Amino acid sequence: MSWQSFLFVKFISLCNYVYETIDNTHKQCQNIYYYLKDYYKGHHDVWLFIPGHTFPLSLNNLNNAINTNWIYDNYDNTLMFTKNEEYDICKLSWLSAKIVNSNSEYEMDTFIEKFSIYTNTDVIPSLYIICICWCIYTKNWFTMDNIEIHVIDDNGDEVILHLNDSLIIKNNKLYKEIAIQNMHLKEEQKKKDE
Repeated sequence: MSWQSFLFVKFISLCNYVYETIDNTHKQCQNIYYYLKDYYKGHHDVWLFIPGHTFPLSLNNLNNAINTNWIYDNYDNTLMFTKNEEYDICKLSWLSAKIVNSNSEYEMDTFIEKFSIYTNTDVIPSLYIICICWCIYTKNWFTMDNIEIHVIDDNGDEVILHLNDSLIIKNNKLYKEIAIQNMHLKEEQKKKDE
């Protein structure tokens, strides 16, 4: 091999090394740019509830358009029904709450203080979806088997909720369906007593 061939091979190797280094640096800068863009727009903290899926998916992990029912924005602590054009802003009727499972208890007070639901009175999120939103908010994950939510509602009553309990909306607040019936009975009783 002549020295010219040797230099040519070394030059080609050097060019390949420079090209690979520039290409890797470009890809890393591009990844950082997309991460910062998603972070700035808040996409890293938006979660999608998809029909047929048990857990929500993070928006920044999706590349295709999908059909969603609910969107939870952890940054704003809001849950929004995606099929409506007109929304009512609802809150939980809870003054205080804690999740109780077989191993421990978790306070929900800071979560419920800021939590808002954008929906209409016909479509109500399940307690399971609300609990998953709390899990995202606090980054506490555990199995949802046999959990109870111990609530002090806005009437001062202590109520125990289970994930299969039905909720209804009254005066832009979510209540347990039985609790509303009891509230109506108390109002009727007060009217009779007066």
